[in-house]
Amino acid sequence: MSPHRLLDDQPIETGLLPGLEELSNKLAEHLPTFPASSPVLISAPWGAGKTSLLMQLAKTLRETETPVCLFEAWRYEGELPLLAALVRTIHETIENDPAWLDSTNATEAKKAAKSLWKAAVSFSLGAAPALATLLGGPLGAVMASLVKGLKEAKKTDGKVPTSDELLDEMTADHDQELWDAFRELMSLIATPEHPFVILIDDLDRCSPEATVRLLDNIRHIVARASSGRATGGAETKQEVPLRFVAALDRGVLADAIRHKFANLSTYDGNRYLEKIFPLVFTLPMPNSREIERFVNTASKALPNLVNEDQANLRKVFANPIFANARLIKRVLNRYALWLRFEGVNAGDAASQLSETEQLERLNLVRWLAVCERWPALRGLLARRDSVYWTDLWDYAQCTEGIDQPPDAEAGKTLEEQDLRTWLALNELKARGAEAAERALRKWGL
Repeated sequence: MSPHRLLDDQPIETGLLPGLEELSNKLAEHLPTFPASSPVLISAPWGAGKTSLLMQLAKTLRETETPVCLFEAWRYEGELPLLAALVRTIHETIENDPAWLDSTNATEAKKAAKSLWKAAVSFSLGAAPALATLLGGPLGAVMASLVKGLKEAKKTDGKVPTSDELLDEMTADHDQELWDAFRELMSLIATPEHPFVILIDDLDRCSPEATVRLLDNIRHIVARASSGRATGGAETKQEVPLRFVAALDRGVLADAIRHKFANLSTYDGNRYLEKIFPLVFTLPMPNSREIERFVNTASKALPNLVNEDQANLRKVFANPIFANARLIKRVLNRYALWLRFEGVNAGDAASQLSETEQLERLNLVRWLAVCERWPALRGLLARRDSVYWTDLWDYAQCTEGIDQPPDAEAGKTLEEQDLRTWLALNELKARGAEAAERALRKWGL
């Protein structure tokens, strides 16, 4: 590998940390046995491996001939509402990757998928005024986006529908049509043993309004799927083979739900989530040995790191507060860039660092981890002098006689999760952080 290459920020598609791989395999094995009324929530903070787990889960499900669709919500938020984008992704999945379809019904399934897309866009058109209100934008803009989608969905043999045809779609009741289209598609591509699995990623990166609306749509769909109701309300004994799995940061989503119900001061977003997601899995934290292996593997791609550097990295990331794959890769990249800009290369690997140099580099790695974990702290301290920094450290460490933060901004910053705990226990003193910040600022890092 070229010494000028950095680690990419893409999800890990192979070689997951052991805990994630085991969870992915178990979910793939048991997901078909979960009731349709119980969508699965996989909760974890930013960078913990949610996307990697979903990609592995999709791969394993396909190997067992279970039909699956991976919907990356954040990519489609501009095409509001998300339900229409989700259904279009289902349509494209079936249209472009029909390998898992039986040859006898592949054509019918493609037609059913397109009918579902039409129904989803038409259903969304009926909700356009409400959407415009939620989004705080003009109705015309929302309608224009949805009409454009409907024209594409209803295009037949290259022919665009007329204005009268579009008006008929916009004024009809499409609730039942949407569900019937879902049911028809499921009957063609899924079975109780191999249900159709919809994996939803990055929903917590979308706007609160778009997020909550899609969750409401999912709640509506799974209620129908679990009851087995067909057209006209007739009951069947068998539920529709459809499963939802969403990976997101539960805390972020709970805040989005609270935003929707802001007029209710005591509303708890977690209660809403519990109604939609009866089954919740929290990604397992990697242990110190797994993190050490990850750091060793990742650092091999950066040949200007000497042995002492790798030891420093292992020491810093042994702290569970920083045990996050994305954070680790970002710190490695920035540290490798600092070394390059300072003129350190692979040829210096054999040289011995002095004790002072080793401490400086250790402090630099520590400070880089802090900058990635709590960006607000770096911004705060960059605007203050060394006396302020020392006062902040003394307050965080409960030094005798220091019972107040330097100012209100510092007090608010210290409320960030785990920050005060780390400041109180770590070995990075104010002077070491100040020196590390100067070293990084020199190169704009």
